[in-house]
Amino acid sequence: MPTAAERRPSVEHWLLSAARSRQRARQEWTEQGMALLALGGIMSAVRVPGNLVIAAAGEAEMPSRALDAFLADALDGGPVVCDPRSRVYYALVADSMSRTHPDAAARWRKLGVAVLGHDCYLGVPAVDRTDPDLAACASYWSVPIESAGVLCGPPSVARLVAAGQHALAQRAADVTGHPAQRTAESRAEHARRAYNRYLEHAAGCATCRAGHTCPTGQELHETWRQAWREAR
Repeated sequence: MPTAAERRPSVEHWLLSAARSRQRARQEWTEQGMALLALGGIMSAVRVPGNLVIAAAGEAEMPSRALDAFLADALDGGPVVCDPRSRVYYALVADSMSRTHPDAAARWRKLGVAVLGHDCYLGVPAVDRTDPDLAACASYWSVPIESAGVLCGPPSVARLVAAGQHALAQRAADVTGHPAQRTAESRAEHARRAYNRYLEHAAGCATCRAGHTCPTGQELHETWRQAWREAR
C-alpha cells in the first residue's frame, strides 16, 4: 500500500483541479501554506462551528490533537480542515450532499452549520500542513486527506452534528434546569451553579484565558447573567 508521502502528488493533483490556476495555487501553497480552491466541483464542504465539535468531543478548547483524533474517528478518517482563527472546521464532502440531503442542510442552519458548494471558495492548506500552529492560528488539516477523492460520508457528518447539538442542549439543561424543576431550588443557588459552570469553562479554555471569549464561554456567561438577574 502506498505511503502518505507516495500518495501526496496524486492528492495535490486532484485538489488542484479545483483551482482557477494550478500554478498560482501551487505558489500559494509554497509561499502562504494555503490556496483558495473552488467548491461545488470535485468537492463541497460542511462548515461546523468549533463549539459544536468541542461539545460533541467533551474537550475544552481548539485546536487540539484530542479534537483532531476525535474527528478522525467520528468521520471515519474523512478529511477535515481546521480554521483556528475563525474557530470552525470544514468537513470535505461530495458535491452531491447539498442535493441529496437538503432537509439536513436546512435544519443545521440554526446551529451555524452550513453546506458550502457552488459559488463558494475554501482556503485549503498545503497537503503536508497537518500540525496546528497556535501562534499563527493558521488553517491546517485536522484530519489529513489520505487519498484523492476520498471524502467524508454524509451520514458521519450528520451524526457529528447531532452529537454536538445534543451535547450543547444537555449542557444548557444542566446549567439552567427545567422551569418546573427550578421551583424546587432557590434562584440564588441556581445563579451560583451557573456562575461556577462559567468559571470552570473559562479556566480550561485557552481562548477565554487569553481574554477573547469563545462562543461556549459567551453562552455560559449569558446564562449566568440571566440567572443572576432572576435571583435579584
